[in-house]
Parts: sequence; C-alpha cells; structure tokens
Amino acid sequence: PVPIEKLEVRDPHQFPYEPDLKVSILDIRAQDQNRRKFNIEMQLTSSLAIPARLIYYFARLYISDLASGEQYDELAATYEVMILDGVLFHDHPGVHSIFEFRERNRGTLLSDLVEFHILELPKVPVQAPQTVLEAWFLFLKHPNNPYQEEIMRMDSALKQAYELLGDFGLDPSKKWEVEMR
Repeated sequence: PVPIEKLEVRDPHQFPYEPDLKVSILDIRAQDQNRRKFNIEMQLTSSLAIPARLIYYFARLYISDLASGEQYDELAATYEVMILDGVLFHDHPGVHSIFEFRERNRGTLLSDLVEFHILELPKVPVQAPQTVLEAWFLFLKHPNNPYQEEIMRMDSALKQAYELLGDFGLDPSKKWEVEMR
C-alpha cells in the first residue's frame, strides 16, 4: 500500500442534533504519494441513480487537477468507491464489484486510470475474514462480530479502528457521537 498524502473529509450536509434523525452522506477524498485520487462515499440506501452518481463524481474528481494547457498524460489514476448499506446488484452475491473501461468484444482495457468500486454491505457474511479487505468489510457492517481479535492481528489500521470504538464503550449516545465524526 502507498501512504495517503492528502485527506479531506467532505460533508455536504449537516449532521442532525438528535440521534434518532437521519444522516445522509459522508464523502472522503484522498490522494496517495503516487498522485492517485480516491473519492469514497457512503450511502445508507441504494437506488437506480447510483451508477450515474458514481460517474458524475468521478468526472469532477478526474479533471479537478488538470489546468488549462497541461498535458492529458498528467492526469492521475482516479478511484471512485461507493459503500452502500443496501443492495444494488441483486443478481450477484459478491460484496465488492469493480468496474473498468474495457472494449466490449475483446475485453481490452482502455485505461488503467479509472476504477469504480461498489461495496454492498448487506452482503457481508459474519464469518472469519480471509483477507484484510474482507476484514474491513466485516468491521464496517458488523463491528461487534466474533472475530475482532483475529481482525486486529491482521491489520494495524483495523486494530486502531477497534480501539477507537472501544474507547467509547457500548453507550449508545457515545456511539452516535463517533458515527457523527
């Protein structure tokens, strides 16, 4: 993994003052040391508009650092990540779908500068994760799963995430404060 160089939490909406009210969107934009750009968005529901939304946000991020007169080969790889607490692809059992720009008949990759990742959290099984990515999925959907100790040994960032949650205990009001950050 390449270290993150820039991180920006973007929240276009205000959080509610009451824990019972709905929270809508969290956006995170990041850039790593290789200049690759990432836009990570969390959605509480899925809708037919999700693909168009992904493409729109990708397009805005992709061109955001190309000034007039600069060369196209200076564009950085851009990754659009949508974390859904809903199901978009009912005909596919996988949690993680990756889309690229490919030629339809031959499957030839047009460019490796673009990827769309869709994570459907309701499809995350409560089972021992085999990879760090599966462990993150389990943490996001089922943080109080029976594999916490195993997961914390898999990845130092996951260990920190669990420790942060543990600092707030099981008090629902504290959990709400953490979710609002």
